[in-house]
Amino acid sequence: MDKIFIEWLVSQRTSYGNFKKGEIVKVPKDDGLTWIERGICRVPDMVEVTYVGKQQSYKWRALGKKEKYILNQNIPRVLPLKDVKYLHKFPGEFLFNQRIAYKKSIVESIQTKENLLLKYNGNYGDVLRLSGIIKTLYNDGYRINVKVKNDMCELFKNNPYVNQTQEHKEHRIIQIDDIEVHDKEQANILRVNTWLTDLGYEDSPYRKPEYYISEEEQKWAKDYVDRDGRLVIGIATSASVPGKTWDKFIPLMKILEKSYMIIVLDKKINNEYRFNLRQLGAVIDECDIIITGDSLILHIAGALDKHCICLFGNTDGKIMCQNYSNCIPIQGKCKLGKPCWYSMKCKSNYHTEINPCLKSIKVKDIIKSLEGLIF
Repeated sequence: MDKIFIEWLVSQRTSYGNFKKGEIVKVPKDDGLTWIERGICRVPDMVEVTYVGKQQSYKWRALGKKEKYILNQNIPRVLPLKDVKYLHKFPGEFLFNQRIAYKKSIVESIQTKENLLLKYNGNYGDVLRLSGIIKTLYNDGYRINVKVKNDMCELFKNNPYVNQTQEHKEHRIIQIDDIEVHDKEQANILRVNTWLTDLGYEDSPYRKPEYYISEEEQKWAKDYVDRDGRLVIGIATSASVPGKTWDKFIPLMKILEKSYMIIVLDKKINNEYRFNLRQLGAVIDECDIIITGDSLILHIAGALDKHCICLFGNTDGKIMCQNYSNCIPIQGKCKLGKPCWYSMKCKSNYHTEINPCLKSIKVKDIIKSLEGLIF
């Protein structure tokens, strides 16, 4: 541990600044120990420690006996500050949100917004879902930066909880990929819930994705969607993998286009999507109803509180849509009686062919749900 907290016993001028008697600061360990030996400062009695990091457990020696701290409980604990150093023996990258528990008047003097860099290699929909935990961390005093692949940073544009300035500062890195989610999802625990629990925020109220559309984007979408008094239905015909792609969208659209304005949200022109990410979000917001598979478009629609009908095969719609109050999940019928998530016990190839349980969904199922929304 390279830094420790100290409490000044006298007012003191140092190379780190001027400090008053009773003020608590975090300083390099060697300097702190020197000042302690000189009798001009001491280690504070107690601090409150909230763990942010991988779920781990570790046995360490404190007060002459061995005790076991289990991080996956993620409960803030008040500890003697001299014992906090033991927690740094955990492997991997950890962040400890340390607050003084017994001197509320000086909390502001030791709390600064620390730069966090969230690194994640997920697909588009999962990256957008990351915005739920970003809001949680921001509201706890952190300055948030993200590093994702390709053009996915566009999903965070206009998001007030994400640093938009591209500043190059020292960051504390949190590797989101290191948090195991697939086993938990098969136990019906939504990915964002696992992230929050593993980061120490299992009680956070922020779980829904955040997506922000500018006034300019809204105006563009209104001009693009010439509804002419009709109800506008946005349809996404594909997903990130064939296993999530329903095979009956064409007959569905032939029925719907007789009465409604249909916009194919993922239509390609010359092998390029006709909407970029920002345009896509704005058009979704302009639609009255969205029909989609388990895809990015579902999560944008959920973030924007749009009425949405979503089709699920091997993933569980009730779990995936639990934070989307206006989403109606339609679940394909599985021979096992419940979604298998990623185990694919039906022996289908998730990455090359449609999932059998998704195939079981009929056009009439969507029409029935749609009529419930309209009438």
